[in-house]
Amino acid sequence: MVSFRILILAVIWCGFSSESSASQQKISGSILANLVTQQLNKEGLSAKPVIRQDRVFYGCGSENIIISKRDKSWKTVKLTCRTNKLWSYSFRNKTAKPVMVEKSEGLQKTTKHSIPNDTRKVFVLKYSKAKGDTINKSDL
Repeated sequence: MVSFRILILAVIWCGFSSESSASQQKISGSILANLVTQQLNKEGLSAKPVIRQDRVFYGCGSENIIISKRDKSWKTVKLTCRTNKLWSYSFRNKTAKPVMVEKSEGLQKTTKHSIPNDTRKVFVLKYSKAKGDTINKSDL
């Protein structure tokens, strides 16, 4: 008789817990990443937020999410919820910056994205040098 009561309580308890998680609003990491990317595209910025695509966030729907920058920079994105004040997450954001690499043999230019107007030439040493050593053309 006691084991039957325990079994009934376990079934009722499982029913309550599955109902509460199913009734909560949820959003996946891939949808959050898309929302952040769209918002930053509207701001004129390119973005790649570091959010696991398969992660599920409970407690807020996509229509209630507020996207803002943290610490006066879009390097970290802060997500909050209009309806749930306890729901708050911060994610790193990889901004796509133009990269220009020059090789000394033939000065071959390679760019990942468009070349910005304020580019500068950077020389890279083949071997490390000590302070005060003279840098020759063969060292580049």
